[in-house]
Amino acid sequence: MDQHSSLKLLGSWADSHTHRVQLALKLKGLEFDYQEEDVVNISPALVLHNPVYKKVPVLLHKDRPVVESVVILQYIDETWAGNPLTPADPFERAVARFWCHFAEDKLAPAVGAVFSSSGEGQKAAVDQVHENLKLLECEIRDGAFKGRRFFGGDKIGLLDIVLGCGSYWLAVFEEVMEVKLVDPESFPAFHAWLRDFEEQNEVKETIPAIDKLLEYARGVRQMMLSLSSSTSTSVLATAAANATGNDDVAVDAIDVHCLFVDPTQASVEPNSESIEPGRRGKEGNEPGKIYLPAIDGRLQISTTPVGLRSKEETKPLLPLLFFLSFSALLLFFYHSSSSSLLLSSSSNPNPRFTFIIKLLTFDRIDSLRRCLRSLAAADYTGDRVHLHVLVDHFRPLNSSSGATIDRKLEESRRILDLVDRLRWPHGDKIVHYRTANAGLQAQWLEAWWPCSDDEFAFVVEDDLELSPLYYKFLKGLILKYYYDPANYNPSIYGASLQRPRFVAGKNGNKLQVGSETRIFLYQMVGTWGQLLFPKPWKEFRLWYDEHKSKEIKPILQGMVTTRWYKRFGERIWTPWFIKFIHSRGYYNIYTNFEQERALSISHRDAGVNYGKTVGPDSSLLVDESLSFNLWEVPPLRNLKWYDFCFTETLPGRIVSDFSGLRSLLYSLKQQKTIIVISLYQTTERIAKNLICNLEKAGSLNFILLGDNPEFLIDLARRGYPVIDADQLISSIRHGKPVYLEHETDIIREIWVKATIVQKCLELGYNLWLIDGNMIPGSGSLSELPHPSNDFVVAKDVGLLFVKSSPPSMKMWNDDYIHKVVAECKSLTGSNSHLMEHRSFVYLARKALDDNADVRVDDSAVGVKLGAITVNRTESKMNVVFWSREMASALVQKELERLGMWSIDVDSSCVSVVCRKT
Repeated sequence: MDQHSSLKLLGSWADSHTHRVQLALKLKGLEFDYQEEDVVNISPALVLHNPVYKKVPVLLHKDRPVVESVVILQYIDETWAGNPLTPADPFERAVARFWCHFAEDKLAPAVGAVFSSSGEGQKAAVDQVHENLKLLECEIRDGAFKGRRFFGGDKIGLLDIVLGCGSYWLAVFEEVMEVKLVDPESFPAFHAWLRDFEEQNEVKETIPAIDKLLEYARGVRQMMLSLSSSTSTSVLATAAANATGNDDVAVDAIDVHCLFVDPTQASVEPNSESIEPGRRGKEGNEPGKIYLPAIDGRLQISTTPVGLRSKEETKPLLPLLFFLSFSALLLFFYHSSSSSLLLSSSSNPNPRFTFIIKLLTFDRIDSLRRCLRSLAAADYTGDRVHLHVLVDHFRPLNSSSGATIDRKLEESRRILDLVDRLRWPHGDKIVHYRTANAGLQAQWLEAWWPCSDDEFAFVVEDDLELSPLYYKFLKGLILKYYYDPANYNPSIYGASLQRPRFVAGKNGNKLQVGSETRIFLYQMVGTWGQLLFPKPWKEFRLWYDEHKSKEIKPILQGMVTTRWYKRFGERIWTPWFIKFIHSRGYYNIYTNFEQERALSISHRDAGVNYGKTVGPDSSLLVDESLSFNLWEVPPLRNLKWYDFCFTETLPGRIVSDFSGLRSLLYSLKQQKTIIVISLYQTTERIAKNLICNLEKAGSLNFILLGDNPEFLIDLARRGYPVIDADQLISSIRHGKPVYLEHETDIIREIWVKATIVQKCLELGYNLWLIDGNMIPGSGSLSELPHPSNDFVVAKDVGLLFVKSSPPSMKMWNDDYIHKVVAECKSLTGSNSHLMEHRSFVYLARKALDDNADVRVDDSAVGVKLGAITVNRTESKMNVVFWSREMASALVQKELERLGMWSIDVDSSCVSVVCRKT
């Protein structure tokens, strides 16, 4: 058997130590299988092959495990002689190994301290990073590595791998923490090395995309900040008892599962005896270590409110718990491969979140009794779960007889008596009985204001029946999609347990997903068992207050729910929430179980929504012995997203380099003609109005190009495909004739546009390139290109069409792009003040003059706002455009007159347009 075969790597996508091994294998030209590990719920294979540390990476060579990344690197280098990673000279090899140790022992902990601290502590940590970088800088400039491109010489070596696979976090931390760690002027040699390292193809193939790392780091940082401000945060520290069989465990040998903790809130379980600092264990334990009682070979530390423990019990723990919490944070950042140190709440099996059931009831006692019975029978896994019963008062009965009023009062008393007699051992039970009728809208809207970002509300109307399995399932969703940074997305506002069966968008698609799909995301809110996440609900309540106070109605054209609002008015709440969801681009988690089953069903009893009892909408899922694993929660990246039309959306499509352009184009339903919209110098509201008009016209095959990263990220989050021009430039800035880093903004813009056109042509796509200061009328773009023309140029509008034909592909090459850029440079600083002379379309057309092999149609299309009076008929058939100097308010006024202003005060589309797919 070939010694290259039978290679398998167990690793994790965000782990720099895994990246080390992947890079070394690629540099050696070795093929290997890769297995992604969930570093929270580690696989049996990982435990089997690394039983000591139980962490990634693990390299299996002919089923024999090699563990620890630096050890694996040396094993690879010694086993496969080609492309050596270490110097042949023993002394040089020792020097490389020394600086590998320096990277892990000095530099990485300092960087971790920057991320885990703030204020003066963070400033000191930054200074420490700079001191360490100075040592490296001197060694590169004047020491052992002087004159080398890489530490390994002309090629990447051991130290390059160890130091480089992790240095990309420097840029991530700079962005997240808003600090400067690597200043090119202060550390030019180190910066040049890092730049060259990151430009290697093998490195590009190994390191995750920067936007993915940023999202991950921001999630970790956000969680750290929220947990650090909490007065009672869960801690679990575990350790295997030492090999001598002693009952005590050395503190500095434990494996810590820990987040920020308030030490004054801590205790030791299950023993309540106090721990004396520095107490020695049994005879034979190593001196100089603190020992704690171990239960079944594992140390357990958890939190308890301070009032339940005496100061004598608590005080001795303070230095210990401070050490544990601080050490765990640093360990995460310089040894992120440890499966036990993932900074997410799901690394602790019992994060301290609060779960409150909000039960809304009115006058249906039999329904309420059935609902309470199902809630009480559910499995709460020993967790504290609170029950809040909100009892609405009966409506005013001004003209009713005394007997009718007495009957209503008796009904209310019976409901209150039923609730009072309910025994709720799982947590607090609170009953709120209103003095006057609030109605369904107020019952929902006033049910909850989250006390913290760790409090969740599960809203239940009284005609619901819950599965005994519902809480365990919701808990799994919370741990996965709220507390796990790798699976957290701020666009998710909660989860509905009802069976999805309603598409709110008019003319929407049939609501159906494959039988293999258990969980998916859909924008529509579910009122039959809705879990609400705290942050989006707070945001909604504040949004509602503002819109309600300003008398802004929740009208969203193209939605069935708008018809509901026009019929029921302020008696219902869902149109308000739906309008909010639409404006923010938020999504809800739904389940899909076969045979029309659900974890929450509505009996649709007579009430506000139904004039008479209809009966259950689904079958209740009650049996845990199913044909599938109910508790298996897939990664967020595997879930499908659907909008109000139940059309699949693809959030997160951001092109940051040309290698990602191919997959982005493929995601546009394999259209052969695409529209690239330039958002340079375009305001966000103007850009969103253009998007809404394109959607209304059915032009969905567009890509948004710009240099405003925050706006582009928000557009991508909402499902629109975008190209980040700045990242695109960064990805190709080295090794090119045009050094864009030092060029003006207009040169960078021209180069990016010209190169995107070139890449699209190479991939076989026809291309429209339009500016954000225009709105194509219905069908205006599709009617312009004549089959005989390779180009359509409308200089007055700033519009360009290029057909992917042999002549155009031959002409639009690197030389042509440089000619366009040179033309732009020649105009810079000239006496020409006409903006069109510096527009891309003008320059591209001018560069075509010398080429007789292509057919160009110089069309005069479009009508200009402000120049002439445009009527609605003209605007619908032509391209409407305006000067960049035209004030935004005037543009809006003119477009409103033409019926082409399609966004509201929230800068969201005023209508939902569904088209069956």
